[in-house]
Amino acid sequence: MRKDPRPFEKYHHFKGHDYQILALAKDASYDRDMVVYQGLYPPYQIYVRELSEFMSDVDKNKYPNAKQKERFALITRTMPFADPSAPAEEAHVTNDLQGIRKNEERTETVIAPEPITNPDAGKVNPALMRFLDAEEVDDKLRVLFEIKDEITPEILTPMEISMGMEVSDDTVDKRVAMIKHTLSTRQQFEKNRLRN
Repeated sequence: MRKDPRPFEKYHHFKGHDYQILALAKDASYDRDMVVYQGLYPPYQIYVRELSEFMSDVDKNKYPNAKQKERFALITRTMPFADPSAPAEEAHVTNDLQGIRKNEERTETVIAPEPITNPDAGKVNPALMRFLDAEEVDDKLRVLFEIKDEITPEILTPMEISMGMEVSDDTVDKRVAMIKHTLSTRQQFEKNRLRN
C-alpha cells in the first residue's frame, strides 16, 4: 500500500502536469480525508481531492493509453518519466571502461554559485512580513490598511496564498478588496462564533 502524501511532496499526474502537496485535511461535513495540492504551472491553481481518489490507480478502461499506473505518482529526484515502451539500452561496459582502473578515484567538478550582487535579493518585504506575522483577523485588517501604499502584485500573491485564497491576476486594487472582503467575512464569522 502506498504512503499518504505529505506536505511539499511533488506528484506527477498521469495527464502530464506536476503538483505539490500543500496539506492533508479533513472534510468537516463528511469526515473524509482530503488532499490539498497546487498545480506547478500557471495559474498555480489550488485543488482539493479525496485522499482515496488522489491515491487511486488510473482507470485503464477510461484512459487506456495512460503511461503510469497511479493517478498521481510521487516524483523522486531520480524518477525519470521515460517512455516505458522504448527498448532497454544495452550496457557495453567492458569496451567503455578500458584504461580505468578498478579502484581509481573519481572526482567531480563543483561550480560555486555566483555571489548575489543585489543586496536586497532574498529579503522579504517588511510590509508583507507585518501582514503574515499578524495572527488575528483584526490585526491583519489593521496591517492591510497601514501598508496600503506599499502593496505590490509581488507581495499580494503570498498574502492571498497565506489566506487560502486563489491567486488572482486582477489589478492591485481589486486584489486588495478581495483580501479585505475575505478578512471581513472571517471577522464576522469569528464574532458570531464567539457569541454562540
